[in-house]
Amino acid sequence: MRHNRIRTALQALGGAGTTQDITGVVRARPECVSAQLAGMAQRGQVRRAGNRMVAVKRWDNGRRLVPATIWELTC
Repeated sequence: MRHNRIRTALQALGGAGTTQDITGVVRARPECVSAQLAGMAQRGQVRRAGNRMVAVKRWDNGRRLVPATIWELTC
């Protein structure tokens, strides 16, 4: 089986994390991580485990809190 960097990142994060957390570990673009998570969810490898508020940068150099999905490994 091919090495899955998203699975490895979630294991490093303790089994659960947001897309933002995973992006920080794998150094990939957030949209790529999100797409991989969506595919893994369809295959039953990860599941949604709730929401958490995270800070994001805004265009005017400000920050804003937005809800983010927490993903966890199923096995």
